[in-house]
Amino acid sequence: MSVIREIPDGNPETLRELVLTIAEKHGEPRENLQTMQQEKAWNYTQEQNAIVFNIQGRNVQYSTPYAICYAYPALKIGERYFKLDEVKL
Repeated sequence: MSVIREIPDGNPETLRELVLTIAEKHGEPRENLQTMQQEKAWNYTQEQNAIVFNIQGRNVQYSTPYAICYAYPALKIGERYFKLDEVKL
């Protein structure tokens, strides 16, 4: 599932809270996700700007991450978002 949401900042803790909220809205009990932690993105995505969350419970290890997040400044026009990139001279 892919979701686009507006958040006040791109801090990992802000993104983690967003992932928990979305999961809860889709029927996942929040207490089941309390062990969710940020992982090194390179292991899963090979992308530097990805923020990856995974759950490693007791006797449980997943080969695919629970959530991969990307946070970047964007301009919203109507219902469309446009990435903003710095113009370097």
